[in-house]
Amino acid sequence: GQEAVFLAAGSAIQDHDTYVPYYRDHPAFLLRGMPIHQLLWYWAGDIRGASFQHKPQDLPINVPIASQVPHATGLAFANKQKGSRNVIIVTLGDGATSKGDCYEAMNMAAIHRLPLVFFINNNQVSWLKHYRLIFSGGKMYYLNRFINLDIFRNVYIGSFT
Repeated sequence: GQEAVFLAAGSAIQDHDTYVPYYRDHPAFLLRGMPIHQLLWYWAGDIRGASFQHKPQDLPINVPIASQVPHATGLAFANKQKGSRNVIIVTLGDGATSKGDCYEAMNMAAIHRLPLVFFINNNQVSWLKHYRLIFSGGKMYYLNRFINLDIFRNVYIGSFT
């Protein structure tokens, strides 16, 4: 179930949009055209696995918790400045929402109303805070549009546009 929710994230965007993943997004990579051998190369430590030639606008696998969120915000800011209508989707787990990187990036996206979708998988095992503290009151931080999809787990999707 954990990895299956990211099929929705990968299929929700167009081919020209940008996918900013974290390390649990294997099905979305495959859905977006990554050859399975390249994914296996990545996890085997082979540098060829870090080349995202199938979708050059997508960012590679991100393992450090929450560090992909500022990258996604920066990409969305650049797209907005260029007048691009492309959307950025960033995926993260509930543990990432407890990190300063995530707070700061969400704040920046809210202030500038960036074309950025936060796809948050709440598997209710955040190691920093209990999920009820993170996802309280039906909204998360600065998100003004908020959807809770209950697909085996709680998935929270929010955007600022």
